[in-house]
Amino acid sequence: MISSQRKSHKYIWLVITIVMPILLVMTLNDLSFSSESNSVKMEKLTVSLKGNIVQIELNQPFQSPSPVVYELDDKGRSGKILGQLKGIGKYKFSASKAVNGIVVMDAIKKEELFKIEF
Repeated sequence: MISSQRKSHKYIWLVITIVMPILLVMTLNDLSFSSESNSVKMEKLTVSLKGNIVQIELNQPFQSPSPVVYELDDKGRSGKILGQLKGIGKYKFSASKAVNGIVVMDAIKKEELFKIEF
C-alpha cells in the first residue's frame, strides 16, 4: 500500500469504529423488551398494545377511503392522531403512555368505524 492508501484506510476504519456502536445503540433504543401486551383479534383486524406501541394488522379493508387511527384517553375521548390505514397490511404506531384504546374514524365523513378499549 502506498502512503495515501494507508492514510485513507486508517480514516475509513476510524469512522466505521465510531459509527457502528452509535448505530447499534440507536437500534437497541427502539426495541421493546416488556412482556406486557394487550391484544384483541377480530375478523377484520387485530390490535395489540405493547408498552406504548400500537400494532394493527388489517385483514380486510374498510369501506371508507380515509380511515384514521386516534388514541383514546382515560375518559374514552379520541385524542392524538396515530396515523392512517391505507390498505391491508401491518401498521405500527407510537402512542402516549396513557393510551387506553384506539378508535378508527372516517376523516371525511367524521363517523366512527371501529373502537376498542384495552
